[in-house]
Amino acid sequence: EEALISVVYLDYSANVPTRKEVLDEFVRVEENYEGNPNSVHALGKDAKAEFDRLNAKMLSLLQVDPNEYEIVYTSSASESNNLALKGIYSSYGYSSHKIVLSPFEHSSTNAVASYLKEGGADVSLAPVKEDGSLDYEGMVDLFSSSPLLFATVLVESEAGILQDTNKLTSFMKDYPSTHLLIDATQAVGKIPIDFSSLEMVSFTPHKYGGICGTGVLLKRQSTVLTPLIHGG
Repeated sequence: EEALISVVYLDYSANVPTRKEVLDEFVRVEENYEGNPNSVHALGKDAKAEFDRLNAKMLSLLQVDPNEYEIVYTSSASESNNLALKGIYSSYGYSSHKIVLSPFEHSSTNAVASYLKEGGADVSLAPVKEDGSLDYEGMVDLFSSSPLLFATVLVESEAGILQDTNKLTSFMKDYPSTHLLIDATQAVGKIPIDFSSLEMVSFTPHKYGGICGTGVLLKRQSTVLTPLIHGG
C-alpha cells in the first residue's frame, strides 16, 4: 500500500494560494470582455470601459490621487523592479550615475544594479543599524552628491525587517532629485502603507491571494520611465 504523506504549506512569503473570488473575477472578465481595449469597435470599447473601471478601483483601494498616480501592470514584482531601475537610469542617467540600495534587496533589484554597473553606474549600499533599520545619519554623506535613485525593500523577506516609511520620506525630502523605489512585495496586504507619499512602489498580487504571473508598479505620472518593451 502507498504511504499517505500530509504536507502543511507554510511558505506564504513565497506564494499565497489564489483566493477563489480572484479566480472567479478572472474568469468573469475573460468570458465577458474579449475585445482588444485599443480597438474602436463595440467589443473593444466595452473592454476599455471595464479596464478603466477596474483601474480606477485599484487606485482608489491604494488611496492615491488618480490625477497624480498611475499603475503599470506587469508580469511580476521582478519585472516591476527591472522597469523602475532600468527606466529611471535610461531616462535620467544623464544627471547622475549613482544608485544607492539597501543591503536587503531582492535579486531582481541587485541583478539590475549589477547590470547597470557594467554600463557605468556607481552602485553603493546604504548603511543600516544593528536591528536592520536604515541608518539615516550614516546615509547623509552617501547622499551628499544627490544619487539618481535609492531603492529599498519595505519588508525584508527572510528576517522580516520593516523600514519606517515616515522616516524614509522625511529623509528623502532633502534630496528632491533622487528618485525613490520601494519594493513592497512582502508588505502589501499585510501592513498599512501610505502610498501617497511614495514615488514608485513595486509589488505582486500572488503574495496575498492574487494570480501568479501578475505584478504592479505604482508610480507618479510625472516620473518618466523608458519602457522595457517598445512597440505593441
